[in-house]
Amino acid sequence: MMNAATILDGMVDQRPSSAQSNKRTCLSQDSLDHETYLHAVREIIAARLNEPDRIKALGTELLYGAGRPSVFGICFYNRWEREKTHDVIEISAFNEESVEQLWETLAHELAHAVAGYKAAHGPEWKAAARRLGLRRPRASGPAGIEDLDPELMKFLRQIPVPQDGGPVRRSAPTTVLTIYGATCPLGIGTQGGSSRGPGSGSRLRLYMCECETPVRVRVASDDFRARCLRCDSKFQQAPIPIGRDRGGKQPPDAASRGV
Repeated sequence: MMNAATILDGMVDQRPSSAQSNKRTCLSQDSLDHETYLHAVREIIAARLNEPDRIKALGTELLYGAGRPSVFGICFYNRWEREKTHDVIEISAFNEESVEQLWETLAHELAHAVAGYKAAHGPEWKAAARRLGLRRPRASGPAGIEDLDPELMKFLRQIPVPQDGGPVRRSAPTTVLTIYGATCPLGIGTQGGSSRGPGSGSRLRLYMCECETPVRVRVASDDFRARCLRCDSKFQQAPIPIGRDRGGKQPPDAASRGV
């Protein structure tokens, strides 16, 4: 397996010569940005795969974006056109907890890309996740440092950590009045899910106020009339997240890992 310095040099050399000098600045040890960092992590993780799976993993369009509430990362299947159709992986910036969490989330989502949609969180996905360095693959929830292959971590720690800042932590966390375990959409109520049966999903509707850190209320009704005592605004029903309807069904183009 190549070391981190070799990976970073290779990422520069693969770019057109006219862009190499500018990109080399982003790859230097004192100015690595998050998206470049994630590409370097992917190169090292994917080196564990056989050639066909490695090509598939490296072919995904990898993005570092704002993300969705309570979702560390998401894989959109067949949503990017570059010579042929590729999957898109977005790693959530606002839910970032540590570089180790970024490693684990990226390996989780790459396993989705390698195993394919039909694998859900079943045996094929778990096998791909283990090859990518996850010792105890799971559909959702926070992973600890003990869940990553120690040998893989030795290489990942050679990559200089990003120096472009990090997410701002709100002083007052979002209030959730009805709480239950957040999971990856493919883990509950969708193809491959078994926790509550295929296609089950929640009947609760999410309503939010207009506070800067909104109060979130889940109600089993489409007609919820209430007002927030903080901001004096009416609770409004939140839009249904792209890729999952109220019945809990997930279309064949997205899989995410919940917090």
